[in-house]
Formats: sequence, structure tokens, C-alpha cells
Amino acid sequence: MNLSDKLTNSARKLLRIFRRNKNPRQLLLRKMSKGSVCAEIGVWKGDYSDLILTITSPKKLHLIDPL
Repeated sequence: MNLSDKLTNSARKLLRIFRRNKNPRQLLLRKMSKGSVCAEIGVWKGDYSDLILTITSPKKLHLIDPL
């Protein structure tokens, strides 16, 4: 049994969309609810953190940068 056998129909559809999209991370952010609580693990320079703030306008954003 591979991974796609274990996925629900909606998860399979989302996976196909991500594979076709040139920037799936931005697409994921656009699917998120505005004003939600978000977390990013591995912040590094904060470029993706800026996208999270811009696109999702989170209520809270937890930034975690493990060393």
C-alpha cells in the first residue's frame, strides 16, 4: 500500500493541485482561513513568515527556529 492509497479523496485532489502548481506553499497559504493561528518551524531569514503575515493575516503567528 502506498501513500496515495491511504489518502482521502479530498487529500488526493489537493495533492494533485500542489503538484501542478509552481508555488505550492503560497497556494497553501491562500487556502488557509484569515485570522487563524499559524506556526512556522524553521524561520531562517523570515521570508516565508512575511508571506504568512501578508496572505493569511493570522490572529497569532508562532515562529520557531530550532538550532
